[in-house]
Formats: sequence, C-alpha cells, structure tokens
Amino acid sequence: MEEFKSLRRVSLGYRISRLHWAKSSLVDRWLGHTGVSQGQVPYIAELFDEDELSQDELATRIRVNSSATARALRALEDAGFIQRRENPDNRRQKLVSLTAKAWAMKPEFLDVIARMNLALFAGFRDEERTTMLDLLDRVMANIDRELVEGEKA
Repeated sequence: MEEFKSLRRVSLGYRISRLHWAKSSLVDRWLGHTGVSQGQVPYIAELFDEDELSQDELATRIRVNSSATARALRALEDAGFIQRRENPDNRRQKLVSLTAKAWAMKPEFLDVIARMNLALFAGFRDEERTTMLDLLDRVMANIDRELVEGEKA
C-alpha cells in the first residue's frame, strides 16, 4: 500500500487525471445549462476552429477512438449542436458541422474557456504560466509520439 502511495506522490499521470476530473466538474457546472458536457467540449472546440470535419478527423485530432467519437457526436446531434452529412467525395465518410444553435453558443463557450484559464493560472506569474504551457506541450508531444509508435507496432 505504501508503495502505491509513494508512486502517486511522484506521478504526473495521477496529477493530470485529478486535474482533468476537477476541470470537468467546473466545465459541467459552467456549461451544464446548455446541454453540453465536458466530454463534448473538444468536439465543439475543434469545429469552432474548423467547421465541417470528418468523424475520423475529429477522432484523430482529439485522440479518442472512433466509437467514443461516434457516441459523443450522436449526443451532440440529438441535442441539436451538430449535423452530419455524407461526404459526396467518399460515401463511407460522414462530415460533421455545427448548427446555428452551436454557433449562437460560441461567445459563452469562449467565456468558459477564458474563465477556466483564469482559474487554472490563478496566482501564477507570467513566466510561470509560459513555463507551465511549454512543459505541458512537451508532455503532450511525448504522449502523441507514444500513440503514433503504438499504431506502427
């Protein structure tokens, strides 16, 4: 038992998981009234950035498997935030785009992202914030590299 506790004391993964769940709780509190949950936020954010992407492209960008992506998109479609259509160039592919309902929510969505950044970086100096972002970018690059190498194996 003590060995597990000592591993958690030095575990970046443990801290990232705790941060993810706490952040999820805040996002659900701040966006829950809209019908959007934390798990759907990455899909909407990607589509705000580039409307009309394929389901496969969304899954790849978010680093989520295709079945989880299909479930999230089905819920977003049922709630009226996205629409899917067949790709005329590839009938096996679905293209996903935001609806007017989602676009109308963009200012509030961006406000929640800004509030989250304020909460996450409260008490940080500018150079600490920059260092934190740089370090997390390196961690994400490490994970991306592992994912790509795992796909090759």
